[in-house]
Amino acid sequence: MNKLCMMGESARFRLAGILVVAAAGCVALTGMACTPSPEHSVSSADNNGQALSELQADESAAQETAPQSNGSSESDADNAKDSANDTDNANEEEQNDMGDLAAQLQAVRERHPFTWIGLSVADAQRHAEEAGIALRVVRIDGERQDGSRQRQAGRIDVDVQQGLILAAREDQGEGNPLLFLEGVTDTDLLPFIGMSEDKSQAQAEAAGRPWRVHTRDGEGQMLTMDYVEERVNAVISDGHVVAASGG
Repeated sequence: MNKLCMMGESARFRLAGILVVAAAGCVALTGMACTPSPEHSVSSADNNGQALSELQADESAAQETAPQSNGSSESDADNAKDSANDTDNANEEEQNDMGDLAAQLQAVRERHPFTWIGLSVADAQRHAEEAGIALRVVRIDGERQDGSRQRQAGRIDVDVQQGLILAAREDQGEGNPLLFLEGVTDTDLLPFIGMSEDKSQAQAEAAGRPWRVHTRDGEGQMLTMDYVEERVNAVISDGHVVAASGG
């Protein structure tokens, strides 16, 4: 806006300068002031009017441009503020999720003396070293980790969610399936572990979820091959549900 106003002022000064120079030229040539003819007066008036019209058009364009520029700046500022708020909300939700998972795992450990689930990775590694057991993290937040797929009997493979052990399986050596020791394949199964078989089944049924025994004291049970998303497949040890998977 300031730039356009300056341009307008400059145009006025140039127009005034042309008229002064023309007048001075007449004096220099004739020794007297020039009186413009009627035709010249009309032409000058037309030129002056055109110049003033162009100047007014420039000023009008500047006035229209200035609010748009301010509006664009305000829009950019609003977008940046919204983006910052979205980031803050996402961080807050993540912190709440972490707090919720830690509380759920703590509640599970209070229901039953689990060895692995609910521990941090550092605490689990320390416990494994003290017990002389090999331990490997195979999944972090659902993502399988790169590493050797070589089987090692007795090794504990763990899944980690938000820095805490969510599930632990024992490697039974080449040619044998992993033994699901404790934990869950999904956090929504946590309410069904750490309690007696009867109580777990009753709680699942109250939640409208099919329930069946997958493994009892290390022995796999005869199961149908169908997949039911909401079903709870329970792993029983000494009468308590220590692990569960969905499907």
